[in-house]
Amino acid sequence: NLLLENGQTTFVLKHGQKIIFDDLPEGTIYHVVEDEANQDGYLTQVSGSAESIAVEDENDATKVIGAEGQIRAQGETVRVDFFNKLVSDLTVSKFVAGESNAKDKDWEFVLTLKDEDGNALTTDPADGAFWLAFEKHTEKGITEEGTLPVDDKGQVLFMLRHGESITIKGIPVGTVYDVVEQEANKHGLQVKVTGSEGSTEIKDESDPEKVVGLEGSIQEGQTAEARFIN
Repeated sequence: NLLLENGQTTFVLKHGQKIIFDDLPEGTIYHVVEDEANQDGYLTQVSGSAESIAVEDENDATKVIGAEGQIRAQGETVRVDFFNKLVSDLTVSKFVAGESNAKDKDWEFVLTLKDEDGNALTTDPADGAFWLAFEKHTEKGITEEGTLPVDDKGQVLFMLRHGESITIKGIPVGTVYDVVEQEANKHGLQVKVTGSEGSTEIKDESDPEKVVGLEGSIQEGQTAEARFIN
């Protein structure tokens, strides 16, 4: 039995465990959160019954810590499932050297994410959708935050100008990534790409002497980097 004080109780679960609360009265409003959600390099994801809503992390509105809802009928079973996965980040930056009109150009990038078996990362085990939080910095120091969708090919599209960088957050550790500049080696500008230790260049199919991007894998406790210089 669990002690209920002021409508609250505390319990502990390990991986693979579950707890069932029987005979909750019709109309009961429930609110369940994980005390240590989104800590120690783990991203917490929560799924629940159809009418439940996510409880946002007060420290980061792009993350969740739990779910809440209501028991609609006596005997109804509702679920709240917590998934914790080890994640890290990837930062992509863009620079245009010298005096060039290309400094005012928006450059399109494609990030492709695959698991360790080579399958596209397309869905989230919690709710079937896959969105990644990002933080974008401009040359003037302006910061933009939001989320980016991952499509059915495991791809994320984004734009960068000269002096900008984007950090894509919450990518599962072990994920294999490749990031490619769509117009690399065009407009009279050749691309040079550098990145984290262990990453490798992606060659230009039309000219193997040139590069168009970088590939690598997401490591625990490290922010992967890909720096594009024209």
